[in-house]
Amino acid sequence: MHGANGDDLWAYNRTTGELYVVKNDLDPVNDGDFPRKPWSTFGGFIGKRFDRVVKDACAPSDVVADDTRCRTTDYDSTDWNVSQLIAPGNVFGNTDDYPAVITVENKELWIYQSDGGYHLKNPILLGDGDWTGQTLISAGTLKGKPVLWARDKASGKLYSYPLTIDPATLVPALLHPATRTDLGLTLPSATYPVVASPGDVNSPVQTGDANPGGPDGIPDLYAVDTSGQLLEYNYRQSGVPASPPAYAFGAPVSLGSVTDTASHWWNLAEGSGAATADSTGTLNATLAGGYSWTNDTTRGNSLTLNGSTGYGSTTGPAVDTSKSFTVSAWVRLASLTANSTFLSQNGTTNNGFQLYYSSGAGAWAFGRHSTDAATGAVWRATYGGKPAVGRWTHLVGMYDATAKQIRLYVDGRLAATNDWTYTPWNATGPLQLGRKLASGTYGEYTNGAISDIRLYPMALPAADASAGGDLPKVTQLD
Repeated sequence: MHGANGDDLWAYNRTTGELYVVKNDLDPVNDGDFPRKPWSTFGGFIGKRFDRVVKDACAPSDVVADDTRCRTTDYDSTDWNVSQLIAPGNVFGNTDDYPAVITVENKELWIYQSDGGYHLKNPILLGDGDWTGQTLISAGTLKGKPVLWARDKASGKLYSYPLTIDPATLVPALLHPATRTDLGLTLPSATYPVVASPGDVNSPVQTGDANPGGPDGIPDLYAVDTSGQLLEYNYRQSGVPASPPAYAFGAPVSLGSVTDTASHWWNLAEGSGAATADSTGTLNATLAGGYSWTNDTTRGNSLTLNGSTGYGSTTGPAVDTSKSFTVSAWVRLASLTANSTFLSQNGTTNNGFQLYYSSGAGAWAFGRHSTDAATGAVWRATYGGKPAVGRWTHLVGMYDATAKQIRLYVDGRLAATNDWTYTPWNATGPLQLGRKLASGTYGEYTNGAISDIRLYPMALPAADASAGGDLPKVTQLD
C-alpha cells in the first residue's frame, strides 16, 4: 500500500473488535528509511508485522458534500463493528493504486479508501438496507469497471452490483441489496461452503490467442465443495453478439483437493498422557494397556501400541456405517507376524469396518462384516500394497454405499476395490484405535505406531483419497 509491489492483508479480530493491516514481507523494514529496504525479497506474511487501524470520523463537506453518505447516518466513528470485510481493489481510480476496503457494519455496506500510512479514510455509506444476508465476493473489475459480487446466503444465488464512481464527486452510487444482476449461477453454502474470487486470473483458450489462457479482463470464480474439491467457474462473454455483451459462467473445472473435510481427526501428537483429542469433533479417545508415545523425524509424535494389550477407545461412534464413509491413518508396523488392526468401529458383536494389516495376505486391508449377527456374518475385504516393518504408510479405507463397493488406497494410489452388496448396517459402538471386535471378542491388536487418524461421513472423491491426509482447513472468509 505504500510503494512496495506486494499486497498487504486486512484482518479483523471479532473478539476484540480491532482492525489490523498485516504488512507484506516486501514492505520496508522502516518507512522512514531512505532508501527503503524491504523486510524480505519474497512476498508473504512470515514477518507477522502488523499495525492497528484507528477508525476515522466522517469526511468533511469539502471532501464528501452529501451529508446522507456519512455525516447524518448512524456511522460509528469510534469502534469497528465489522461482520464482513473485503478489499475489492482500486475502486476510486487513485494514481497510487491503493485499494478500497468494503465492510458490512451494523448491517449496512461501507467503503473506505486506504492510503500509504496503513490507514482507512473517507468512510462512505455504499449500501443501505440489510446486507447480512449476502456473502461479499471481491471480484475486482469486469472489462475495467469495478464490480462487487455476492452470494445470497439463503438461496446460494450469485449476484453482481456495480461500483460506479461519480467522476465529479468521486462518490460511488448508493447500492441496495435487492437491486442487483443475477449472474445465473447457484452455489448453495451447504454444498459449496466456500466461494471466492481472485479477480481476473485466466480465460478459455481460443485458437489464435496471443496469450492462450491469459487474463481477459473478466473475473473468475472459485468454490470449494463439501468433499474438499476446488472448482473453477470461468466467467466468459457469450458467443452470441449482443449489446451490451452478455456473460455467463462456464462449466466447473476441478482443480483438485485443497481442504480437509474430516468430521473427526485424531492427530495423535500429544506426546504424553492417557488421552488423545478429536481436533474437529468431540470424540476424544482414552488410551489403555500397552501404549507409549514416540517421536521420529517423519511423523513427529505418534501413538505406539505393543500388539497385545494397547488400544484407544472413544465413547461413541465416529461414522454411520450404514452410509458412505471414509477412514484414513498413517501407520508403521513393528512386525509382520500377526494381523494388526489400526481402526475399527464396534457393533454389538462384530465391527462395522476394519482398517488393518493382514498377515495371511501379506498386504494392507480394509474390510467389513456383512452383519452384526453372532452367526452367519460374512467377511468381505480388499487387499493391496506390500507392507514393510518400520516404514510409514498412508492407508485410506472407503465404503461407497451408492456404488456398493469398498476401496483401499495405499500411499495415494487405489490399491484394491471389491463389491460389498450386503444390506448396509450401522455399527453404533465406539471407535477402536489399535484393535477390533469380532464375535464379541477383542483381538488383532496393533503392533506398531499410528498417526493422524481422520474419518469422513462420505466416500471421498479419488483426488481427496489420493491426498496424503495433511491438507489444511479452508474456511469462508466474510
